[in-house]
Amino acid sequence: MPGAARSCENQCGYFFKTLILLMTMAAVGLGTAACFQCKFLLVDLTTGTGWDVILDFIPDEFTSVWVGVFQWVPALNGEAIGECRSYDSFFPPDSQYLQVAQGCAIAAPIIGFVGVMISCFELICCSFFASCIFSFIFFFSASGVQMGVFGLLALPGWCGDADSQDCYEGHIDAITFWLFVLAGFFYFISSLLLCCVPRPDPCLQNRRSEDHEVATKENDQGAVEEPEIQQSPHYGDEPHYVETY
Repeated sequence: MPGAARSCENQCGYFFKTLILLMTMAAVGLGTAACFQCKFLLVDLTTGTGWDVILDFIPDEFTSVWVGVFQWVPALNGEAIGECRSYDSFFPPDSQYLQVAQGCAIAAPIIGFVGVMISCFELICCSFFASCIFSFIFFFSASGVQMGVFGLLALPGWCGDADSQDCYEGHIDAITFWLFVLAGFFYFISSLLLCCVPRPDPCLQNRRSEDHEVATKENDQGAVEEPEIQQSPHYGDEPHYVETY
């Protein structure tokens, strides 16, 4: 039956749409949380990387500092010994790679949030022309922009293993690294699912259709035919009521 098939398609669509929304909202949260982590890169100051231009104050005894996307914390011999401190300026000068990372860190959650709003509107209220395509574009773009945070690693000498001999510049903090990676992964998987799952009817529209079907069925069951009036020759000119059903 077409109605039963459409109902099954709606149930499948609602499940995957809800899953997509949960993953993308988690991605927005993970990306935002990772922005405010003080630890992203452990910078080795003994190599003269030039981070002293970005950081407002670095004591001479510090051999390394933890650098975040928007904050940093002093460290001595790789151990954090201070509180988080913000950069002097929002986009520090003479730090092209850091500016790229900061821009991507800001843009990715915003792009993902717009995609979430479009998907929520499509799921709850109504769908419009190419609404699914718009959601796909926003989620796919958010995944790429989120990975742009790792533009900080474009400089040679960075790696994810603190014990590697090639990490003469520094290495990455595992927690912040995986926060960014998971956020980008969730955006990407959500964009792929949008291309594969069926598009369900909006919840409000589906509810109105169900209410209309119930009301129509009740009216059909409660309808009573009026008795038919027939003229009988046996009773002269007076009409004779004959109930026919």
